Amino acid sequence: AQRWGDSVLAMMAAVDWDGMEQAFDIATSFDVDMGSLPDAVLLNAALYALKQAAGNGDDEAAKAGIQAYTAAVLGVEHTAKDGFARELLEFESQATDGTNVEALKDAGPGGHGWKAELSSGDVDDRRGVVLFFRTTEGLELEFRLIEESTNPDRLVYLSTEEVSIGVAAWAFQRAGGMSALGRDWSMLTSTQWQGPRIWKVQGGSLVAIPRSEEWFSWETLAQPVGQKFAQGIEIGEPATAQFPIQHISFAAADALAASLGCRLPTQEEWVRAAESAVGGGDNLRDTSFGLQRDYVVEIDKRLPFPDAGIYQPDNAAVGREAVDGAGPAGTLYFEAVGSGGGFEHMYGNVAEWVSVGGVPGVIGGSALSNPGENLTNPGLVGGRKQLRERQSFSDVGFRLALEIAGTLKPSLGKLIQEWFESPRYVTVAE
Repeated sequence: AQRWGDSVLAMMAAVDWDGMEQAFDIATSFDVDMGSLPDAVLLNAALYALKQAAGNGDDEAAKAGIQAYTAAVLGVEHTAKDGFARELLEFESQATDGTNVEALKDAGPGGHGWKAELSSGDVDDRRGVVLFFRTTEGLELEFRLIEESTNPDRLVYLSTEEVSIGVAAWAFQRAGGMSALGRDWSMLTSTQWQGPRIWKVQGGSLVAIPRSEEWFSWETLAQPVGQKFAQGIEIGEPATAQFPIQHISFAAADALAASLGCRLPTQEEWVRAAESAVGGGDNLRDTSFGLQRDYVVEIDKRLPFPDAGIYQPDNAAVGREAVDGAGPAGTLYFEAVGSGGGFEHMYGNVAEWVSVGGVPGVIGGSALSNPGENLTNPGLVGGRKQLRERQSFSDVGFRLALEIAGTLKPSLGKLIQEWFESPRYVTVAE
């Protein structure tokens, strides 16, 4: 025991957690009377045991570790003891206030039949919890928390991707289908479709239209057309249920969001999410747009221009006068959605509906939007309230916002883990 005690004293003087670990590991080989060791060693031994208990971030283990630490240091006399006790008491207090992380599973889609899973990421619970919601049919939604400084008493999560045709189809049925949404969503019955037609109503359900004689609006013309695209243009993969829903009105998007226990984002929420967007998710107008525009002008004037039916803010040039995009030729129209671990397609692909003080706004730009457009400043849809809320555009879809009252209860285990990232032991000389 004396040999072990001497080794511990030496390791304490070296201020080394690794050294302490070695010392406590070999302590089991000796019949050690811990009470005979200096108070500094006893305090460090209790701290070391707490560090081990909270090592995997488990809250129950951390709580038991604090109780064991408190009992172990009852007779210890050291100036650092009270300070440590106050900090641990504060952690316990923090971990009892707010919403339990597990309660997030019942939020939004979780309360409407979707199976929820949580992933804590690599940071603290408040910023790191990722919400995954899945259906038995294979649909998936991912939500991430945005920082909401205007109201600290609520949590706002945004879906990391735009709503797909598949998710919209699920919500369409939940919201009441044609009978409930037909009035607010004219494209359900419209024959005046402009722009890419990548979904349709079939048998009372929304379905994606694979590339066929219906995939683009001009393919339904009475007169057949020849080659539909300029040579060398990539129009992208055939549409599937993973493509973003578009040609949807603000009112219909709001109704579909509500059927999932969500709502449309505000402008401020959308911008906050865009600030943390991952790279590689943009799909904006590029030089392929100009190739197709020129092809329509010079070769086949029966074809519509590629910007047919899109949202046009500020009286931008359209049709034959439309301006090319500056980027290298890429996908002319839209891309499938899918999570890459963060907010994607905040810019491009489809533009998105946001609420600007309750007024419909279009933000983020699309694959067909005018270059130079302010992508974080939403354009407002004009006209009377009913018209602007029921109007739809060939390049506008939406993503979901999920709001939860209160704040997340922090993890006691993770609070202690972070606490031990700084030295929390004392040397024998202290």
